[in-house]
Amino acid sequence: MKKRIFISSTIFDLIDIRAETYVLLQEMGFSAIMSDVNESSFHVPDFQNSIEACLQNVRNSDIFILILSNRYGSSLMQAGFEDVSATHLEYKEALANKKPILFYVRDRLEADFRIWKKNDKSDSLNLSWVNKNNQRIFEIIEKHGKLNASKDVSNWISTFKDSLELKELIKRDLGNISKTENFQRQIREARVPVLYASVDCEFIKGSPVGILSVKCTIENAGNVPSYNVVCYWVGNAEAQSELSKRAIPIIPPGKSTTASFIYTIHPDKREVEDLLRVTYETGEGNKIFDEFEIGASLHNVNGHEMTYSYGNLISKRYFVSQDKIVTIEEDPLKA
Repeated sequence: MKKRIFISSTIFDLIDIRAETYVLLQEMGFSAIMSDVNESSFHVPDFQNSIEACLQNVRNSDIFILILSNRYGSSLMQAGFEDVSATHLEYKEALANKKPILFYVRDRLEADFRIWKKNDKSDSLNLSWVNKNNQRIFEIIEKHGKLNASKDVSNWISTFKDSLELKELIKRDLGNISKTENFQRQIREARVPVLYASVDCEFIKGSPVGILSVKCTIENAGNVPSYNVVCYWVGNAEAQSELSKRAIPIIPPGKSTTASFIYTIHPDKREVEDLLRVTYETGEGNKIFDEFEIGASLHNVNGHEMTYSYGNLISKRYFVSQDKIVTIEEDPLKA
């Protein structure tokens, strides 16, 4: 499911910025929640006034974005709420519900805020950007800056000059989440490679001890190619040195590659087990890490040496960057 992002700001003075932010979030794979966009994911519950509906949508969101420019907004006290504006109340609701908050402030507002603080928060200042009727907007900035930063709470304030800078900041702050969202969608829609392992083994006679030749076939059973495929054995050093020389640039859908190794079978041990690790990439550059348990055994049946083999996937991890593992609810191997 797409992450739901609530966009909070005054509306009429920022209508263009809100529209551009909505388009950007949709392009990044998120579900944007905006009260003034009919196509957004804003839900209007039955028999609720507009303020209660906004607060409910804040509670139902995954991330809260606040954009401040030079207007504070009208007090909601006459409507039966606190003596704060709608934007301020939405921010307080996000804090109360411990929502991740991205806090963006126009650079000219941030400059006036610094002047206001240097002048003992005087309400008689004639500022260049924020007029006297809107100086309560400074309360929101001051409150956010005083939050105790922790793993779950950010007091970071980002400044922007125009819509272009704002969108770049949003891309920066939500980039990894966006990559994860898009990658998860690709997996659910079967647009990633899916590798299977099958094993064949053969008993080679002619030596004092048995020799077991094991061949593992890695097949791409998905709908798209796998790129930069590297296979390596965990416990077989000789096979590892052989495989390290042959990374496979691409395995198209329905095609396969093989990895072979030789085991000596002693009389007291007639089976072998090993782990085969396979790393590969999608067309978008995301990396997938598979680990297969490979096994083979030798059996004497009515005087004849018979072989049995298997290859089972025991671990699958998805990466959107070098150090970030994606947790996927839907396993494409079980689809």
